[in-house]
Amino acid sequence: MTDFVERTSYIADGPVALVIGCGGLGSSIARALGRRHPLLIVDIDRARLDRFIETLSWEGYWASGEQCDITDPHQVETLSETLARGPGVRVLAHVAAVGMSIGDWRKMMAVDLLGAHLVADAVGPHMVRGGVGIFISSLASYLPPPDALQLGL
Repeated sequence: MTDFVERTSYIADGPVALVIGCGGLGSSIARALGRRHPLLIVDIDRARLDRFIETLSWEGYWASGEQCDITDPHQVETLSETLARGPGVRVLAHVAAVGMSIGDWRKMMAVDLLGAHLVADAVGPHMVRGGVGIFISSLASYLPPPDALQLGL
């Protein structure tokens, strides 16, 4: 008789796709990347992150999450330490951005510019050969408000 061996997907052992931000765009990108990579999702909002990780797991993705404020150097350093214990990063998809919607230009610069810089510095040493970093920001906050006639009001 042979011993039972629990099998795991090869995907669970490979380098991760790291997605920074699990809003609308981040969740779509995570699902696309999760088809070929285990996922590590990072977001500032713990409740939203936990709901998203639960949804991804239910949908059959290999996903875990880390709460992190990307504007806080200490929290980003902790993220880097977490990555150092893993199999490496194949894809970094940074989609955490607030634009002018935040109403405070200092906060916008902290998230959109400083946060992206801190993440790039922290993740870079953990990228595997042939890995890629993608930094995306939405222009939605720069669009004018919708016209009432377009909305049919």
